[in-house]
Amino acid sequence: MQTNQAGIDLIKRYEGLELEAYLCPANVWTIGYGHTGPDVGPGMQITESEAEDLLRKDLHKFERAVERLVMVPMNPNEFAALVSLTYNIGEGNFSKSSCLRYLNQGNRQEAANRIELWNKARVGGELTVLEGLVRRRAAEKALFLDPVDSELMAVPTMDVPPDPAAEETAAARVSANPEDLAKQQYEQAEKERVEEQTDQNIATGVAVSGSAAAASVARDAADQAAPSADEAAEFGGFLFALREFVDGLPEWLLTGFKVIIVLGLMYIAVQLIQRRKVRLKFKKSDV
Repeated sequence: MQTNQAGIDLIKRYEGLELEAYLCPANVWTIGYGHTGPDVGPGMQITESEAEDLLRKDLHKFERAVERLVMVPMNPNEFAALVSLTYNIGEGNFSKSSCLRYLNQGNRQEAANRIELWNKARVGGELTVLEGLVRRRAAEKALFLDPVDSELMAVPTMDVPPDPAAEETAAARVSANPEDLAKQQYEQAEKERVEEQTDQNIATGVAVSGSAAAASVARDAADQAAPSADEAAEFGGFLFALREFVDGLPEWLLTGFKVIIVLGLMYIAVQLIQRRKVRLKFKKSDV
């Protein structure tokens, strides 16, 4: 998949065009549309056409990274928004981001919300929200949520309240099945944990390059267990995950496990019988 024109325009607008190499705040030589690398050095000059060529090469690298890391289908706008985000914060940061995690879980709305978290940079050694990054993240989120006539997207934005009818329909699906209840408890505890930790656990360090931002060290919301998480819900989630794992095993493997368990039980029974016979023999000899 290739970045569509909307994504390319977004990257160009926020990266800005520089035809002469310069040192960005992270002390990295940069040129063109935020291009960096060993080929960039002091005194280097390029044409606008050469800047376009460098952009296409850089895009190819980040497109492959997004394709490799995202495990769910994407429409062109979702893909372009994620390429723009990765172009700015780097492949390593995107691979560890909660945006990617939620997207691979199928939660596109929350993935879009997490794009907005990457709006800070180190200024004078302090983590600071930058207006340029806020605008870029808002543009990427808007592009991500633009359905482009795709059936993949059917979620509201963060500012639009959810449909009550949809919530009632979802609630109606809840059954008294213990496995379903365990899953629901686990999901609720996880949701509360994430909401509690989102603001506290974000540690981003995106350096500003040109009129926007070039990639630097950043961290997203960390996956750490919250002390307030409900223990029963966690246990229920473990049982649900174990059941899902067992159900996914091939039939021949399950049969093999059953045979091994039966043989093991038979072996234990034989050993117990033999030990009992030995004890009886010693008792008779004592008499």
